[in-house]
Amino acid sequence: MSTVTITVNGKIVRAETGEYLLAVLRREKIDVPALCHHEAVEPYGGCRLCTVEVTKSDWKGWSDCVVSCLYPVAAGLIIQTHSPKVIELRKTLLDLYLARHPQTKLIQDMAADYGVTQTSYQTV
Repeated sequence: MSTVTITVNGKIVRAETGEYLLAVLRREKIDVPALCHHEAVEPYGGCRLCTVEVTKSDWKGWSDCVVSCLYPVAAGLIIQTHSPKVIELRKTLLDLYLARHPQTKLIQDMAADYGVTQTSYQTV
């Protein structure tokens, strides 16, 4: 594998080509939430909480939100882990998780970290 350079939150980071972004972010000690990620199983992106915003300088301002546990590193990627778009997406997801699992402490804590202390959805 070859080493590439990417930019994460304005910091230049080296990574192996094809390595998943979440692994790089964790190695760099960047806090990105994830519920479904576990080292013992293949990633599948089910919880969507590890979403980050990616772009490249030649994308002319275009960016996309991707799940970092399934997105492979490539040369020149520019990643924002806590952009306004990403924060809003995580808040919505955590609001939904809180509606579905209101008594789960982990969900409560993660939601509170993003300012969601009560679901805006009707609970079942």
